[in-house]
Amino acid sequence: MTGTEMAGTSRMEGTESGQTNRASAHQIGKQGQQAHTSQFPSEDSIAVFGTKEFNLGFMLAGIKKVFNSGDDPDNEFRALASDHSINMAVIEDDVARKLSPMRRRIVETSIKPVFVTLSKSMSDDALKQMIKRSIGVDLWK
Repeated sequence: MTGTEMAGTSRMEGTESGQTNRASAHQIGKQGQQAHTSQFPSEDSIAVFGTKEFNLGFMLAGIKKVFNSGDDPDNEFRALASDHSINMAVIEDDVARKLSPMRRRIVETSIKPVFVTLSKSMSDDALKQMIKRSIGVDLWK
């Protein structure tokens, strides 16, 4: 083999190798993208539980799992809690206060789903507790 033929062969091998490396990088990137997107909750895994007026804004934002408190919030809470596809539930504070003590305890301690209670006037202590429960770390220590 002459030097020119050898150079051509190594250029060709380099090209094939480069294409293989690019293809591998593309596959890895594709797999990484799939893994990355699956970590984020979809709007289907988020629920809202409150009065019709409270729920309306969340519905406009694309939340599909909506539970209206109605006359019997405990009954609707059972429906929400039995849906295992929900990862996070936003609850109106006034509705949470109407729940039975047992159900309020579930709201305060549940990990899946995580319940986030929203109120018009949230105290600093309640906000600290919610952050600590959500991320598992007390930021104020």
